[in-house]
Amino acid sequence: MNIEKFFQRICFDNSKNITCNYYTLSTLQQNFLLHIPFENLDMHYSESKIMISPEAAYEKLVLRQRGGFCYECNSLFYSVLEYLGFEVELLSARMNTRGTMPSPEWGHMCIRVRINGQNYIVDVGNGQSFRTPLLENGQSETYIPEGFFFRFGQHIEGNTLYSRSHNIGWQTRFHLSPISYSFDHYHQMCEFWQVPNPQTHSQFTIGIYNTTANLVSSFVKEPLATLATPSGRISVTREKFTENIYGTVTETPFDNEQEFFSCLRDKFKLVL
Repeated sequence: MNIEKFFQRICFDNSKNITCNYYTLSTLQQNFLLHIPFENLDMHYSESKIMISPEAAYEKLVLRQRGGFCYECNSLFYSVLEYLGFEVELLSARMNTRGTMPSPEWGHMCIRVRINGQNYIVDVGNGQSFRTPLLENGQSETYIPEGFFFRFGQHIEGNTLYSRSHNIGWQTRFHLSPISYSFDHYHQMCEFWQVPNPQTHSQFTIGIYNTTANLVSSFVKEPLATLATPSGRISVTREKFTENIYGTVTETPFDNEQEFFSCLRDKFKLVL
């Protein structure tokens, strides 16, 4: 990995000596989220399967100027932090949004970073989510321009990420594993999220789970790209372009798929 090319990709000023402290970690996380989109386009416009590999993620997200979904974004960020000398671990998260049953273990990948005896959680692969490191013990809270607050807290399922808006109380986002895992643990779930056939899902086994019949991947339903901005977020599907500016959302529908591809190019700098 050429670390200078990564810094250029996220517009990170590395002219000064880099210190493994909270400020550096927070700046890297924010810059990553402002310049590398969360997107699932390969699941819809490529015949190649997405594999978990920091090298593959670097080639795609940095050299080819693309985005990726959680395993790609966080595996790249993990390798960068490790390269810089941060003390890092991979954590599994079980997504639990909109009151659904939590996804199987390794359904989402997060990163734990230890700085001066404190454990921080960072995540650059979860779309509209927290942008600065959060203390795992729940003693910190953060706000994003889209209009949401985030914090960690205790739950019967384990350490849990909660989010709330100005109008809605705390809602569960995901449950965090207490122990770290290697990249190998995530391969099967990475493959699962790319399976388009629900009948295949019903026969899919993941670790100790012998069925995922009620779990259908949202990633294969429609192409998506979303990117944080200083004032909020921009997102695009085949149907529309959405912009969130300090909590005010506007939507622009597309008349055809060509407008979708033009939006990817003009707004997200993504060319398939």
